[in-house]
Amino acid sequence: MRLIFCIALLALAPITLAKRPTADTSKQFIDKSVVSYPKVVGDYTLHDESYDPSRLADGVSLAYAFKDVTAHLQFNIYIYPLGRASEADALTGAMQEVEAAIRDMEKQQVYANVQFDDIGDFSVPAPRSFLDKDDIEQKAKASPKDDAAATTTAAAPVVEADKNSPDFLKDLIPATTLVGRKRPLRFMHNGQAMRSLAYVFYSQLFLIKVRASVAAADMPADAFVARVDRAVQDLVPKMAVHNFGKCGTMMISFPAGTGDKKKDDEANARELFREMGRIGRENCSNSGPDEPAPEGREQQVIVFPADTWK
Repeated sequence: MRLIFCIALLALAPITLAKRPTADTSKQFIDKSVVSYPKVVGDYTLHDESYDPSRLADGVSLAYAFKDVTAHLQFNIYIYPLGRASEADALTGAMQEVEAAIRDMEKQQVYANVQFDDIGDFSVPAPRSFLDKDDIEQKAKASPKDDAAATTTAAAPVVEADKNSPDFLKDLIPATTLVGRKRPLRFMHNGQAMRSLAYVFYSQLFLIKVRASVAAADMPADAFVARVDRAVQDLVPKMAVHNFGKCGTMMISFPAGTGDKKKDDEANARELFREMGRIGRENCSNSGPDEPAPEGREQQVIVFPADTWK
């Protein structure tokens, strides 16, 4: 799946969902996405946020201030929709977008003498899914709801695999690490030499991009890299996207029976667990009530017009 109106996003091949009977023909791959983020985390304070419903593809833009940094360090996080894609293609395309945007700024003479260093992997703790056991228990204790209040995908059971567990159980085990990419760069801006870092991640059907910049005279290179790396590791895991739409429906195609009950049961379980794991990774529900942001967090609700996803 991909967002058809977004030129800025990756031009990835769409995935066609299998046809199935449904009582709600108005739903699409994603009807809406709730993007939430913290106001304050440790040494970081949200001081600016932006979302323009007329520019859905741009998603949500955030700026955080650092309590412990005296230099004028600009730190921005951009969270915008992509859809279903391979992690490798998503990250490659996102980093290409970063370079293209910066090269465009160079052509406009906003930047000068842009120099990119090599791209490397960069890992952070994985953002949590609504299927995480602790989150579910906390929500249930805080505000019990009637079963009819929302139609959401059933939570996957908590699974702890050991050496004797079937290999497909790994699909139900939430990832603990999110692997993205990082690229240092340098440029001149308003006569000043600037240090900059760009990071990209693919999580919960959205891209998360981070840009940080500081005047070279204001902060040594090693200190800048170390401080921004830590900020990315602290803040990116706190970004959450809960998607609502057909992505929250389990699409299970059970293989034809072989006559061997044990093998058939395992094949069926494999398909079931694969879909349950996907729903957790994509953080999808069929539908749900509008809820305010949790205490200490802000959120933006992105509502996608009909036929947005193809």
